[in-house]
Amino acid sequence: INLDSNSHEVQSQRNRVSKFSKLEKALSLWVDCALDAKLTISGYTLSLQAQKFANLLGILDFKASD
Repeated sequence: INLDSNSHEVQSQRNRVSKFSKLEKALSLWVDCALDAKLTISGYTLSLQAQKFANLLGILDFKASD
């Protein structure tokens, strides 16, 4: 894909700040561990795990999506 690095679309993606950065970090570490263990991760499993982490982190307004 050839994108202009100065385009509005690229700049807006580059500057995106996550509302759930702690959740993303926890889920990323979990995925890394699961992949290292050669586990298969379905979308459903990923959504369930994300919701578990959200609950543990006290994030009440999180809703996993497809």
